[in-house]
Parts: sequence; C-alpha cells; structure tokens
Amino acid sequence: MVASLCEAEGWDFWEDVDAVQRALSAPGVATLVALEAGQVVGAAQVLSDGGINWILAMLIVAAHHRGRGVGKRLIAEAFVRTGARRLDLLTEDDGPQFYRSLPGREMSGFRLYPP
Repeated sequence: MVASLCEAEGWDFWEDVDAVQRALSAPGVATLVALEAGQVVGAAQVLSDGGINWILAMLIVAAHHRGRGVGKRLIAEAFVRTGARRLDLLTEDDGPQFYRSLPGREMSGFRLYPP
C-alpha cells in the first residue's frame, strides 16, 4: 500500500489512509504503482492542470528495491500516461543525485507553509 511506503519513510501527512486514497485519485492526478509479487514497491503521483504544467508531487521506492530502476520506470511511465512534456519537482535528502541522473535541468524551489 502506498500510504505504508510513505509512512515507513517518515513522511508527514501519510498516516491517514482515507486521505491518501482521496489524494491519489483526485481530479488532475495520475498515480502509478510499481508491484513486485503483488506487493507495492514504488509509486509516483503527478499533478496537472490539464496541459501546461505537470508536477511530480511524489515518487517513492521501497528501500530494499532502490537501485533497481523502479523509480526511473515510474517516471518514464508517468510521461507516457500523462502526455507531460516536462515534470517539475521538489526534492530533499538523497533525491538530487537520483534526479541528476535523468534528462533535465536543475532549478531551485521552495516549499511554503502557512504563516
């Protein structure tokens, strides 16, 4: 289950399974899931306005499946399924090295919180 993967990473806001289900199936959202032997080993969530902007809002791969191409395959499929011409994203921790291995360019970004 996607919520379990995210919770295992210590990600905030992912403990409410119903809220996660609503978020992953909301209008304008494309959610992809990678399975191995019937188990969720990765997931990607792309948000879109329908034709101009695409945001890779979430990409997660189970720790024991990293380095096997799961994340790259999820991103490739996200382009196919959404018709995106680019994916914008924010990342932290060990993410930058992974994303630098893909075609694209690095930009700065911010995550804002309410005052």
